[in-house]
Amino acid sequence: MQWWERLTEWREAHHFPIDALGTAFLAIVVPPISRTMEGSSSGWITIWALAMVLPLAWRRTHPVASVVAVYTVGLLHVVCGFCR
Repeated sequence: MQWWERLTEWREAHHFPIDALGTAFLAIVVPPISRTMEGSSSGWITIWALAMVLPLAWRRTHPVASVVAVYTVGLLHVVCGFCR
C-alpha cells in the first residue's frame, strides 16, 4: 500500500477532526478580519463571525444541519441590519 492510499484511508476515517481543525483555524482568523473590515472593535461582530464559522465543523458529518445553521446566521445578520 502506497503512502497516498494510507493518507486517503486516514482522511476518510477522520472527517470530523479534520473539519474541526480547519474550523478552529477559521475561528482564529475570521473574527479579527471582520473587525478590521467593519472598523470597530464591537463584540457583536466577533459573535456573528464565529456563529457563521463554527457550523462548518459539521459540514461532512451533518451537512444539512451545517447548511441550515450557516444560512440562518447569515439571514439573521442581514435582517438585523448589520450587513451594509
